[in-house]
Amino acid sequence: YQDAAKGKDEVLKLIGQKLLPSNSQLIIDDISDGQKSCGFTWHIEEKGVGIGQRGIGYVRLNSAGEVVYVRDLGEPLFKAGELTEKLLEALTKDQPIPERPATGPPQTPRTAGAIVKYLYGDVQKAGGDAARFYADDVIYEDMNYETPFI
Repeated sequence: YQDAAKGKDEVLKLIGQKLLPSNSQLIIDDISDGQKSCGFTWHIEEKGVGIGQRGIGYVRLNSAGEVVYVRDLGEPLFKAGELTEKLLEALTKDQPIPERPATGPPQTPRTAGAIVKYLYGDVQKAGGDAARFYADDVIYEDMNYETPFI
């Protein structure tokens, strides 16, 4: 959807448009332990077919415990993968490689939220020591590529 649904009426209308067929169900695979907000992963299963689309979601509550924000992202049916990489290479081939900003001392965040801010903030901008935050048996699912984008 290009524009967000705003207000309870629009959201309820959108939810009504997204109902699954009776032989399918949405399964929540994993959910964070947040109290005022949480992220989660999901997939759709169809009887006789198996697992279909996968996705991620984020929900935030207000002080009254009502949902005030939702972001839902389903895996695209067509994964552009390497086509996206080739397009980006073509679009940026004549661009100078930007210098990475200087980094401060490595940080050691301890909570999931702090690690996300560090990895997708400081480390993403300047490079760094991301590897030490990943377990040996980490699973990284990318919704846009069939194989890892390296």
